[in-house]
Amino acid sequence: MFDSIGPNHRQGTSIFVDSFIIEKADMAGAGKLLTAALSTKPEEMVESLGHVDYKWYIDQVSNWLARQDKAAEAYRLQDMLLKLLSGRSIHGRKVLPGVLGAVRERRDSYGGKKPRGAGRKSPLPAR
Repeated sequence: MFDSIGPNHRQGTSIFVDSFIIEKADMAGAGKLLTAALSTKPEEMVESLGHVDYKWYIDQVSNWLARQDKAAEAYRLQDMLLKLLSGRSIHGRKVLPGVLGAVRERRDSYGGKKPRGAGRKSPLPAR
């Protein structure tokens, strides 16, 4: 299809390599898609992936969100994970308290649900 362009060709932000087009990554779009995939139906996702892999994905996305200054969203994902794993049992056994504690610690490291400054009293007098 791109034979007329040659084996390697750059056009704008796209790079044509043989018959593939390599585009610049849309990290924001990927983050939204991953967050939606992991949080829309968490019970189904944890059943599909298993709780160990599901936790790994939630941790990776939460870390990425925190680096994007979206700590409140990272907190929300970890809180969802904590609630999900707290109510889960595998073959009659609950998720280990150490795992739940680690999730709680990671969740709390993101600083809570409130965005910065929310809930603080203004130093200015009320009008």
